[in-house]
Amino acid sequence: MLSSSLPSTFNEVSVRPSSTVSPDCGLLENLNFNGSRAFSDLEWQVSLGPRIPESNASNEFRNNLSEFLESLGYVVESQQHQHLNYNFTNVLAKYSSPHVQNNVKTVIFSAHYDSRNIADRDGNESLRSRPIDGANDGASGTAVLMELARLIPSMNLSYSVEFLWTDAEDQGQNFTLGSKAWAENLTFEEIDDIEAFILLDMVGDKDLKLHKISPGNASLYGQIELIAHRLGYGPNATCQTDFPQGILDYQKTTFVFDDHVHPHQLGIPSIDIMDPVYGDESYGGFGSLWHTTNDTIDNVSPEALTAVGRILEFGLQNKYFVNFYNDESTNDTQQNQTFDDNITTDAGTSAEKYILPSLISIGIFCLLVALFVYRLKKVRAR
Repeated sequence: MLSSSLPSTFNEVSVRPSSTVSPDCGLLENLNFNGSRAFSDLEWQVSLGPRIPESNASNEFRNNLSEFLESLGYVVESQQHQHLNYNFTNVLAKYSSPHVQNNVKTVIFSAHYDSRNIADRDGNESLRSRPIDGANDGASGTAVLMELARLIPSMNLSYSVEFLWTDAEDQGQNFTLGSKAWAENLTFEEIDDIEAFILLDMVGDKDLKLHKISPGNASLYGQIELIAHRLGYGPNATCQTDFPQGILDYQKTTFVFDDHVHPHQLGIPSIDIMDPVYGDESYGGFGSLWHTTNDTIDNVSPEALTAVGRILEFGLQNKYFVNFYNDESTNDTQQNQTFDDNITTDAGTSAEKYILPSLISIGIFCLLVALFVYRLKKVRAR
């Protein structure tokens, strides 16, 4: 992944939860996401060793993941790809629930399972050629998805949910290869069938603070923000003590070229749930622990996995991730979310998303040309 401190590049007006939304602490009692079990899944991944594409650890991870998912009733597909000098494999899992209604769209949750092959930002130069453990950058998102996969069969959802674990997201100077290959192989029908693409990356930080990642779908980010407020994970959280200041810092927007960019470019509503500061923020980039040999188990926590997992579980239970453009997610949403009359939500097509930025760019270009011609005439007049 690549980051930048550039201003937000959202192409939709952000939809913010109303200040009248109050936490309902009782909602947490009805959630089943087990952060301790997810953390065990994280520890298991790290114990395999670096999950570099084509490595024994990578193969062992996929084999065990496939067996685990099939035992839960999922149909698992391994998608092999080749790009540059990399052979890599994505894992896609689908659960066919008898409760799924006809003509409903699909929500996809994704995370990359590979770990970086070099610790190129390590403070110790002698360690920079070593692979990293990837406890946060890789294993954390994957662990949350594994625990969610355990819950889906008993949730009796009326819409489809799929899980996508991508490979080759973070290798050398090559990023998001697995997601790019997956997106490039989608048919028009498959693209149209996807309601939302929700990526999890670096969600295990002990000091978890999720930023709004750009590019991304503002309406979908609004749903995540609304859920976090309802569950008491917003600013000045009141329902739990693990993160007394909450886990959301959506006033901050960070540009990140991550796996969600490829479906976003296809017009699929996509977001990246991510804490882009891992360790000391003053170190720059993604923090002092990112892409170092210190991306280890002792710097991540089950509490962080629990918080993210609960938000997603509650969103799934209450249909926050379907029909969200028309604000018809659930009665629960309608009763607790208000919008300013002059706020317009995203219509969802890539053409509509890029018209305004393109017009602005053309206007700036024309202005620069006019200024250049004016100055040229002025010089000649002398």
